[in-house]
Amino acid sequence: MFRNSFLKKSVVLLLSAAAVFISCCKHNNGHDGFKGKPITFTTSRLVDTKASIQFPDGIGKIAWSNGDVFRIFNPDGTASGGSQKWADYGIAVQANTTVFPDTDSNELLWGGDGLHHFYAVFPVGDLNGNVVTANIPSTQPTQALNSLVDGSRTYAPVLSQYGYMAAAAEAIPSADPVNLVFKPMFTTLCFSVSSTGDDPIEVSGFRLESAGGGALAGGFTAGLSAQADPAITVDPATASSQITVTLDPQGPFSLGKDDLLQVYVVALPQDLTNLTAYFTVNGEEVALPLTDANGNPIVVHPGQYVDVSALGLLTPQGGGDDPGDDPGDDPDPDVPVNITITIDGLVVSEYEID
Repeated sequence: MFRNSFLKKSVVLLLSAAAVFISCCKHNNGHDGFKGKPITFTTSRLVDTKASIQFPDGIGKIAWSNGDVFRIFNPDGTASGGSQKWADYGIAVQANTTVFPDTDSNELLWGGDGLHHFYAVFPVGDLNGNVVTANIPSTQPTQALNSLVDGSRTYAPVLSQYGYMAAAAEAIPSADPVNLVFKPMFTTLCFSVSSTGDDPIEVSGFRLESAGGGALAGGFTAGLSAQADPAITVDPATASSQITVTLDPQGPFSLGKDDLLQVYVVALPQDLTNLTAYFTVNGEEVALPLTDANGNPIVVHPGQYVDVSALGLLTPQGGGDDPGDDPGDDPDPDVPVNITITIDGLVVSEYEID
């Protein structure tokens, strides 16, 4: 009798101790006790993409700038500024990148003790849950990126307007910051061309066209996930197979012999092919198809960086000189142009045209 009573009491005590132990562990495992507390975030100073437009870090990265603002949606928590589930955060680029609430009146707070999901988009736009609604325009204004001291010109789009980037993450409530790994939601193409003719040429336009190889511009939605790349759906009502780039807003400009013209284009993040670039030179269009040496179209995949070099392409017929010609010789119309196409740093096509 005594032994049975002792055993029962021992079992009760052990179960009680186990319950206390589990309760303490639950309280100290980083899940409980954070409801209603601010969530902190981190992100890399450099975004992992090949689009190196206007940034000094070289091909391979895009750098955040001070004052950049992105939006974060957290369906599992709350926001201090009201009933919405999102807040805007800014970037401070110092020795390390600092992420801070864009306004003092609104920041994201932890909800319960379950798994939290986070979806972020730059620039700030239409973000509802894990779905981003965005638009890449078919007419793209640009900014000049060099001083034109040597006559060369580089034109690139304003990434703060439609260079979309997104991140998705999951985390359990804790004091640790949530790290956001941004990925590009655009495809970048860079065209480098020149003229080897002695006389200056007049450049007045540029366009990129896809002949049945996928829309280049238009509205799209992106479904974000922490386990996969954004799922892109293009709006057929706004889809465009052509992008026109506004070069110099003051109109046509001159390029001298061997002056370099670089034009960057931002396109939809989907598979693209049957691409041809057109430069308007001296009132006529010069075509540059993106093919391999056998004339087969190059296929560009979402988020890739495409670099197309065609130095001498803009030389007017009869406007170039073969190597070794004496000064003053009549120009030769058959100077070959070397075409090199690289994607994400790898050469995918290299050939000559006359």
